[in-house]
Amino acid sequence: MLCRCKYLKRLNDRKNAATPAKLVYLDNCATTPVDPQVIGAMENACRKTWGNPSSIHLAGLEAAQLLDRCKIDIGNFLDCPPEKVYFCDSATNALFTIIKGFNPKKTHFISTAIEHSALISPLQYLKKKGCKVDFLKVDSNGQININEFEKLLKDEPTVFFYSPVNHETGSIQPIKDIYQLKKNHNLTIVMDGVQAITRLPAANWQPYYDIIALGAHKFYAPKGTGLFAIKNKEIKLHRFRHGGRQESGFFPGTQNMPGIAACAAAIKLLSDDEQHRLKILHSEGLKILQNEVAQFEINTPSAGTTGILNISLMGRNVDSMEELIMSLADEQICVSRFSACTGKIKIPSLILTEMGFSYERAMTSLRISCGRFNNRDDFFRLARFLKKWQNR
Repeated sequence: MLCRCKYLKRLNDRKNAATPAKLVYLDNCATTPVDPQVIGAMENACRKTWGNPSSIHLAGLEAAQLLDRCKIDIGNFLDCPPEKVYFCDSATNALFTIIKGFNPKKTHFISTAIEHSALISPLQYLKKKGCKVDFLKVDSNGQININEFEKLLKDEPTVFFYSPVNHETGSIQPIKDIYQLKKNHNLTIVMDGVQAITRLPAANWQPYYDIIALGAHKFYAPKGTGLFAIKNKEIKLHRFRHGGRQESGFFPGTQNMPGIAACAAAIKLLSDDEQHRLKILHSEGLKILQNEVAQFEINTPSAGTTGILNISLMGRNVDSMEELIMSLADEQICVSRFSACTGKIKIPSLILTEMGFSYERAMTSLRISCGRFNNRDDFFRLARFLKKWQNR
């Protein structure tokens, strides 16, 4: 394989020996399947509206009008001005652009110790360069302490970057309390919304951000499209890229109109009813595991989000998590331990470690994340495999 990841190379060597079976996909935090309804919007953009939205002719006009409609649909969902929606290729790129958009010499950056690497890495880099950056600790529920947060807030401009829903454990931050701090402080709230958008009702997060970043492949659209949106009109971000004027100069270059059309179509399909179904499936899936699998601990807080279940396997035959993940793959069962960006298996979960869990639990954790296309049978398949693994 051209990919340098040793785990994918090993998996490729093993796959020919795997028993053919229906794929069980329980890694929706990493990426989601593309909804067939979304594919239609993407295909229409390829077949009918394939012009460059910056071109001054009829094909360009039609593409520009499609771009406007997509921004209006997404702006309506996010409750922000459509002209403040900016498209790029990923949530990671969106977050990086937001961070670079603030003046690091005049801004105090704060985040939490359990964020995705898309936030942790650039903020750690700025900290090493001498910028003022703080990372808040979390408790065993994965939540920050609001009082400790407020102690860090001074008179200087401060930006807080965080994900309302943790990508590994499903823990939920005190979203409203965080936003309330803006009343008495010069504070901007930047939300990494990639997990929250499919796992929390919009009313729980939509009113409580100044800037939000999203990746379309987290909510049943194709990979390759991300965005950020600015709700607070007083915020002015610095543009640091050079090139064309597309997306107000934040992301110069011709827009990916098929991906943008798919993104807008996917966001219109999101609903609170779907999250209610996920809540039921989450509860039933946990009961199935509890009935079939011995010796595991639940790491996801009881007040965590729906559809993300983090467990640690305890007891015999759990010393090799790498072999467990590979064996699951042999059975066509897709789960993971961490974010796909981590690139490692044989390490303790940094997030569980930050939450105060033991080394053994952090070393033997699994992240099970269900979504729109999962059902109870998927949990039965997973439970039967884990039971067999423990009883080897």
